[in-house]
Amino acid sequence: MNPSLHIAANGHLNLDFGDYDSVAYQQACAKLENELGFARHGGIVAGLDEGVCPSFLRAELEISAGWDNWSGSYLLANSDAGDAILRRLYAELQ
Repeated sequence: MNPSLHIAANGHLNLDFGDYDSVAYQQACAKLENELGFARHGGIVAGLDEGVCPSFLRAELEISAGWDNWSGSYLLANSDAGDAILRRLYAELQ
């Protein structure tokens, strides 16, 4: 399934990957860490049909990560700067 980009309840962008741990999700995570200088922070909290993964942090910029049965794996921006990063990732995955 192709990734999709939409506005989440927090008013910022959410990049859904459609499947749990899809290849596109792995590529996006690798790009965040290896090319854009983000580091993972936090632990994994798994529920029955959703979970939270370690966030991506770079200075004051945070992009949340997780999964659920409806969206698959996802990345969630928490700021305008995070929105710009997710737009860039989405464009590169197309």
